[in-house]
Order: sequence, then structure tokens, then C-alpha cells
Amino acid sequence: RALGDAFAERRVKKAYVAVTASKPSKKQGVVAGDMVKARRGSWRLSRTVGDRAACTWLRKCVGLGGARMLVWRPVTGKTHQIRVAAKALGAPLCGDARYGGADADRLYLHAAAIRVDELGLDASTLPTTGEQFASEAFREAWADLDWADILDDAAMPKAAR
Repeated sequence: RALGDAFAERRVKKAYVAVTASKPSKKQGVVAGDMVKARRGSWRLSRTVGDRAACTWLRKCVGLGGARMLVWRPVTGKTHQIRVAAKALGAPLCGDARYGGADADRLYLHAAAIRVDELGLDASTLPTTGEQFASEAFREAWADLDWADILDDAAMPKAAR
């Protein structure tokens, strides 16, 4: 119950890693907008930002040779919001056929870290499947990530709060 309440009240700090074959239009910053239904079960990000808008913080972009690792902090909890935010930046995720991502052996989106301060929960987990996630470049980039910094709300831009 306590964990469910923390999610409902947005006290859970989450980070996701993703891989894209494209260069995003920005390396970090807030991606926000109302999510509206598109064709065939997809969503798109509109330019309007209403009370129920999706808000996703692109925390970091790291080159992996021909691909890029994106580190995301979702502020809201909307279906497909990271995938839609990546598409909005011109960098759909590898393996994401729905949003135009490059062909891959899997969808390259991984729930990487979670922290709930009042419950003493603080964990990160390296993805275990997928050729891109298993690459030396990805593993080296992962080793350089500072999860305490990534999950620190003090660094969050005002636009994401």
C-alpha cells in the first residue's frame, strides 16, 4: 500500500535508459505536451500543455558509436510517454516500430533505476537482454552513470516540476 501511495502521489523517482539510432533535436531538457490519440493505437505529443500534459525530462544523451543512449526521468506516468517524447525529438527508440524506430531485436527501453526515499528503496538494474544493451559501448556508458545525480530532483528544471 505504501508503495502504491508513493506512485499515486508522485514521490517515486524513476529513470529509464533507451537506445536510439537517431540524433535527438536536444541532448537534455524537458519534453512536455498534451498526448493525443493518433492512428492505430499510437499517441502523439501536441504543442499544448494542459493540466494533464505528459512531462518527461531527458536527463542525458550519450554517444555509443552509431547509436545514442538516452537517460529519461518521467515526471508524469502516461502510457508510451517516453516513446512519444523520443519520437517528438526526432529520435524514436530502436525496436519501436509503432513510433518509427530502427529495426532491432527488442524495444530498447529499460526501467533502470527507482528510488522511494521514505521506504528506503534505492535500486538500479542493468538490462540483461538485447544486442545494443550488451554492447561494450553501452556497458561503458552505463558504468559512467551516476544514479544519485540522475535521480536528484534538485537538478530538475522548473519546467518539469
